[in-house]
Amino acid sequence: NSQDISNENTKILANIVWQTKKFCQDIQVEITSSDGSFHGIYNQTSFYIDNFTQFIPESWTDHGIVSGNYSSVSYTAYIEGLEFDKEYSYKVITNDSEVGPFSLKLPDPNSSGQQRYLIYADVDTNLGNHSLNAFSEIFQREKYVFTAQFILGDIGYELYDELGLRGEYFFNTIQNYSTTWPLILTPGNHETYLNYSLMNFRTRNPLFNQTQNHYISINIGKVHFLVFNYDIYSGADLEHQNSILNWLEDDLIKANQV
Repeated sequence: NSQDISNENTKILANIVWQTKKFCQDIQVEITSSDGSFHGIYNQTSFYIDNFTQFIPESWTDHGIVSGNYSSVSYTAYIEGLEFDKEYSYKVITNDSEVGPFSLKLPDPNSSGQQRYLIYADVDTNLGNHSLNAFSEIFQREKYVFTAQFILGDIGYELYDELGLRGEYFFNTIQNYSTTWPLILTPGNHETYLNYSLMNFRTRNPLFNQTQNHYISINIGKVHFLVFNYDIYSGADLEHQNSILNWLEDDLIKANQV
């Protein structure tokens, strides 16, 4: 079940994910390699689209606790044919506007050079957050310093506050490097509200239909990563707990056979 991105072929799959307030009929993604050898335009016929609406019964705002609906549309574009260690530029386009360009590079996991990973959790977007400020400074100095990043939940504090706009603000804040460094995102206990819905509609890790982002394994070169949300396990019934444990045991057996 592990996702191995260290194979030698160049048919690499990248997921580009973004949200809009309302559904856009004419939306496209355009991606181009820096050397001009690759150019692709992708439209909604090839996207996964989630028209998301969630009633939020309790949300903190500047005016106290309120309730109401939060709505957004999430798009996932699946990009194939990319090569390792090549820079790409991409943007999201509609008839009357565009967002970007953003940069993307998939570092070669088979390289003999040093690999670096950014792993963090428990982060907010207030002005005193030293972690996010440090990440932005690193990004400005060296854009492709990290091979990949892992966000392990407890973000935004809370995604549902301000009737869901708090979550939008958090993801907009980390946009520069979350669109550049390959990202694995799993929830923590602060995302349990409304069955993790305000996080899960924003991202679809590999094996999403099986794990709903709660646990995932991935191979990058000779390193096997296993990310696990313990909160989904502790709150599950015995049958679900056993299925998770069986998945974990099977995954680790396979990882040790490589």
